[in-house]
Amino acid sequence: MDIANLKVGTQTYAIKDTSARSSASSAQSTANSAESKADQAILDSASAQSTANSASTAAAAAQSTANSAATSATSANTKIDGASIVGEYTSGTETLEISLELGS
Repeated sequence: MDIANLKVGTQTYAIKDTSARSSASSAQSTANSAESKADQAILDSASAQSTANSASTAAAAAQSTANSAATSATSANTKIDGASIVGEYTSGTETLEISLELGS
């Protein structure tokens, strides 16, 4: 413990406790280290949030692409399901014309 300006009679004394000074210095160092680590944790948290936001955006884009692919596949299936083969025979030329008509 440090006691400064201790008056006894007309005399003023200052008592210095080296153990207390050492403990206070160690406590200050620990506090500074904790503050530095807290600041780093805040930066790391912000970086993690940014990465999470990017991942969320990428996931939304992937979902949109998947939805578009599913719509295209459904449309293709509809056209295939509604397909028909049409044939036309011309007797004068003895020609058979065959065509595939897709559904809509």
